[in-house]
Amino acid sequence: MSSLARRMRQALVGLLIISLALIQVNGTCDDNALLDKIVPCVSSGTVQAKPSPKCCTAIKSITLACFCSLITSATGSQSPKTVQTYIKDCTLKVPPHFKC
Repeated sequence: MSSLARRMRQALVGLLIISLALIQVNGTCDDNALLDKIVPCVSSGTVQAKPSPKCCTAIKSITLACFCSLITSATGSQSPKTVQTYIKDCTLKVPPHFKC
């Protein structure tokens, strides 16, 4: 792994830790192991636009509140489209008319 790739990965992990800390403080996510679980959903420094099978397994292991916080904070204005992609591709069970 190149030095640049290593630094980018360290920066990404740092951002994820900060995001998770904010989620924990705000009380919307109670999963202490979230960071380890969502690693398969990250590639090239951001949340995958289209989830891999490993990512889907990870997403299914966290709460909908955590899922929403993760996608919304990571994708910004793209979050509604990304959320729908994850719901469809990972066959997530969500309530009717679900929105993050």
